[in-house]
Amino acid sequence: AIDLYKSSISSFPNKPEAYSNLGVVYKELGNLKDAEDMFKRAIEIKSDFLDALINLAPVLKDQGKIIEAEDVILKAIKYYPKSALAHLNFANILKALGKLHEAEISTKYAIKLNPNLTIGYINLGRILIDLGKINESEECFKKLIQLDPINKDANYFLGRIYYSSLKFEQAINC
Repeated sequence: AIDLYKSSISSFPNKPEAYSNLGVVYKELGNLKDAEDMFKRAIEIKSDFLDALINLAPVLKDQGKIIEAEDVILKAIKYYPKSALAHLNFANILKALGKLHEAEISTKYAIKLNPNLTIGYINLGRILIDLGKINESEECFKKLIQLDPINKDANYFLGRIYYSSLKFEQAINC
């Protein structure tokens, strides 16, 4: 895949998609520095290229560049205020900064924008657990199971909630 995208870049050096796609491959391979470089190159070509913006932010966060990641995702939100993934990525950065209440608000907004965003429910449920809002977290995971009955994460976390609440029979059924 890397050679294919490099060939595409050679043929179409002004196509941000080619750089962003190669960035995704590097990201999946754990090569965060090269992923960062490719996403930044895509953004140089097209400053409001959403795919590159929403992929660059977590790459920066994972490298410990939290403030830069926050700047990038806020730019994505500025350009695309209705992007659920941009708001969800912003919530992840807020969580990394220890701003759990703000992360909760941003995640809820992402879910409002896209009620079928399963990863949003997982993230929200985990944030609610961290905030000690166990009942809300339980409801969040139940909602996700309604959307995706075989979601492993939802069943796992709901089972943990039941177990810690001494609801062993319900925990076993998760």
